[in-house]
Amino acid sequence: MSDDLYMGFIWPSAHSFNKQGEIDKIIGNYVEVISKKEIQLYSFQALKNFIYQIYYKEPWIGSFSTHFCGVNGKAGFCYDELLILTAYVFKASDLKIVNFMKDVIRNYCKMEKHSFHTTDNTLEFTYAYNLCMNDNSILLINTTQLFLFEDFSTQFQEYFADVLMSKINDESKIVINDVQKWQNEQLLFLEWNKNLDDIFTNEEYYGWYMGVKIISKRGLTVLMDKMEQLY
Repeated sequence: MSDDLYMGFIWPSAHSFNKQGEIDKIIGNYVEVISKKEIQLYSFQALKNFIYQIYYKEPWIGSFSTHFCGVNGKAGFCYDELLILTAYVFKASDLKIVNFMKDVIRNYCKMEKHSFHTTDNTLEFTYAYNLCMNDNSILLINTTQLFLFEDFSTQFQEYFADVLMSKINDESKIVINDVQKWQNEQLLFLEWNKNLDDIFTNEEYYGWYMGVKIISKRGLTVLMDKMEQLY
């Protein structure tokens, strides 16, 4: 992954400032825009889910004991009833230019940190890019309250691997019944990876959560069919 790649986000609260492409023009003055994507969020909860995913390593978001007060506060400042989030992928010669551009946009919108956000390094870029450019990941953000599931999030952080097999019920909520079984499934899943490359390269079959690739409901069906063929 090239270290000159970054992502930027216009929060819904600042969407109206770009109606005539004003922010597009500012961005284009400082960096090379590779792609732009408008993400329609379905609800205030979806906005909170997105903020949690982008900032989940930051201490200010809060914790289960504080009901993620930081996420709630940030979402309140970034909210607009249209709930349109605009994501940019761009190249920049260094982080100083990215930060200067960010300050220009924030000054233009007069909303401080609640108008525009950028990634700071390659790791953050990769994480944000996987999240925003995968339709299953956006669907997960729009249809769940995953960050409210304390047991799931704790287990997830303790036991996640590069590839994770997850069961998803009709409400698109992750279901984990047994941690030990989950661990075993991860190990088996890593073994199956050699014979099931299409599961991991076809975006229809997976999404991303907290930087980890998870299999979609459709991908799980394909996986089970292939398992029967393999064994």
